[in-house]
This record gives sequence, C-alpha cells and structure tokens, in this order.
Amino acid sequence: MLSELERAGSQTLTELLMTFSKNSHPVSFLIYTLILPWAADVARCVNNPPSSVVVPGLPPFETEDIPSFLLPNGPHSSLIPVFRHHIQVLEQEPSPCVLLNTYDCLEEDAIAAIGCYVMHCGWNSTMESLAADIPVVGLPQFADQTANAKMIEEVWRNGVRARVNEAGIVEAEEIRRCLEVVIGSGEGGQEIRSNAKKWRGLALDAVKAGGSSHNNLKAFLENITTSAKKINGVFDGGAENKTTDAAKPNENSKN
Repeated sequence: MLSELERAGSQTLTELLMTFSKNSHPVSFLIYTLILPWAADVARCVNNPPSSVVVPGLPPFETEDIPSFLLPNGPHSSLIPVFRHHIQVLEQEPSPCVLLNTYDCLEEDAIAAIGCYVMHCGWNSTMESLAADIPVVGLPQFADQTANAKMIEEVWRNGVRARVNEAGIVEAEEIRRCLEVVIGSGEGGQEIRSNAKKWRGLALDAVKAGGSSHNNLKAFLENITTSAKKINGVFDGGAENKTTDAAKPNENSKN
C-alpha cells in the first residue's frame, strides 16, 4: 500500500507543485509527515530540475536529451519511483544480473537497398539500424528515444537528429535537411555512412562465436543452468532422504 501511495502521491504532488508554479504561486515551503519521505524528493526536483546530466565518457545530456521518464516535471514522472525501486532491489541482491540488449563496442567511452532510416529512436530500432549498416534520421518523441538520438548524433555518429520548431513540430524542411546530410555527398554524410558500416562490422563480431555478446549470453545461460541444478539438487536430495528413511524397517514393529 505504501509503495502505491508513493507512486501515485509523487505524481499528484508533482502536478500540484507545477500548477502552483505556472500560476505564479510557487511553493517555497513543504511540510510532510513521517510516512511521506518521498515528498521531499519531489519538492527538491521540482524546485531544482536538472538542466543537464554528465555521464563519464559521454557528452552532456541536456533536458531534451534525458529520457522523459527520468524528468521530475516530465509527462512520465510517475515512473521515477518504479525505477528507484528497481535499483533498490538490485542493491539488495548479492549477485545482481541485468540482461541488456546491446554489445560491448557501443559501451566504450561512451540492407544495401535502404539509404536511410527515419525513425523514432526506440532502442530496438536503434540496434537494428546499427546492425544493418543503415544511417539514421532521428525523430525522438519520449522515454529513452531522446537519449538514444543523442548517442546516435554525438557519440556513435551514425545519424542526425531532426530539430523541432517552437511549437514542438518537425517541419518538412527540417526532415529534408537531415536527409540531405545523411545521404548526400558531403563530408558529413560520408562520415555518417562510414560510421554506420563500422558499427555493423563490430555488431557482427560481437554475436559470432567468441564475440562479446556471444560470450555474455553464454555466461548468462550457464549461470541460470548452474543455479537450476543447485535448486533441483536440494529438492532431489531431500526427496531421496525421505525415500531412504521410509525404506528402513521399523525397529519397533513386530513380525
């Protein structure tokens, strides 16, 4: 019940504080009870929203680049407690394991008939474009799409991100500009296509036998198999002992 109170309460309190701020009546002091410690986190984030986030080895992520479900005043801020709870659960695990849809070369420091992939920059589409050697024009909308577009344009450099106008709309001329950059004969387009080809090669190396993704998945499956055998051994051993004990003659019984 308390977890649901935190989830719903964080969203409601955020909306309330934002409404007061938009109406020129910002809340400067918040009083909360002992069972609502998350209220302080909400108030702190609303009054001091992050303007940028710095991750070692990557360019600074501005507000427009940060996944929308991590922004305290974003449309999906109600998911923040969910992610926080995930992290807390993992911190309590002695040997936590998270399976990621990626490959090692993407984490360092950071179809021939298709000339360009205009996409929303979801993670699956992003991985498909990298593995297929296809340059990208990104039109991110929400969630992790903005962060993925940031990586595509500034880190992996296999595409460009279309910019919205003041109304938040990507105009036709902007899409045309991006397409000309990506598939044009200019130096920028050549670099983008060269990078796309490079990432495809690294992706193929990662999934072949002995590659990083192949080895990581193999280790993951071996860990599951080992754990399953240990669990089955406990149950099988217990059943065997019970059977052995039941087979022994009762010394107190009479023939």
